[in-house]
Amino acid sequence: LKSALSLNLLYFRFLAALITVTAILHINAQPNEQIVLCTYNQGFFYTCTTTEMAIVTDFLPIRFIGNHLPGFNDSHVQQIWAGLSQSRFHHVLSKEFVQHFENLIEIDVGWSNMTRINGDAFERCDKLEVISIQGNRFLTEIPSGLFKNCQILQRLEISSNDLRTLQAEIFEGLSNLDELSLGWNPIENLPSGVFRNLTSLRILRMESCRLNVLNPEWFIGLVSLTSVNLFSNELTHIPRGTFNDSQSLHTLRLHSNRINRLDSFGRLPVLHIFDIGSNRMGAIEPDFFSNHP
Repeated sequence: LKSALSLNLLYFRFLAALITVTAILHINAQPNEQIVLCTYNQGFFYTCTTTEMAIVTDFLPIRFIGNHLPGFNDSHVQQIWAGLSQSRFHHVLSKEFVQHFENLIEIDVGWSNMTRINGDAFERCDKLEVISIQGNRFLTEIPSGLFKNCQILQRLEISSNDLRTLQAEIFEGLSNLDELSLGWNPIENLPSGVFRNLTSLRILRMESCRLNVLNPEWFIGLVSLTSVNLFSNELTHIPRGTFNDSQSLHTLRLHSNRINRLDSFGRLPVLHIFDIGSNRMGAIEPDFFSNHP
């Protein structure tokens, strides 16, 4: 009983502190500015975790508030985590927000009610290695060329939004990208050659979209690809030669589609995991497995 009472007391103290912080935010917010309230902590990175923010327009300046840890300042911040699934606002991702901390390595604005990303939001991103923009159910578009200056970017997550297609030049400049997550968007089709700049890409995730056609031109030039997740789409057929350029492909997951015929992919010498379960297979070409070790 005493333990339960102690836990309840701690919980109510936490709530009281949260209410106090929120009140401070509202007291400090002026009519002519927008506020981001940071809690700073030192882990693998020195991080600004946003406990509250309101960035709803391009026309007002943004003020970051919060107390740095002793010996730290804005120049030490390498990560922003803005996961605000309970946020009361619909946010705009702007250049001013992204560029406030000049030494950012990672930015996560997942689950933050982001509705729009300005085309110049990542105008200066030469140090960014990870960008996560996922779980924003009102985000319907990513501007073309948004990431073109993020030339050392390693991981890009834009899953679980409301994207129905992508601009042809969206991945311009990302020749060093290692991992791309597009899953859980209502994507039905993509422009030909949309991935052509991603020559270092190893991991591609497009699970649980609405893809009904797999275009071989998407995969031209993806010579580093080792893992592709396409499960839970609406694919009926995998065209012959789709993965001809991806000779390092190790894992291919196609389960839970509507595939009713499987032609030979050509030779994939290191394919080790091939998941084709829960489809509508009627026939497999007799020589399908002859090209695979």
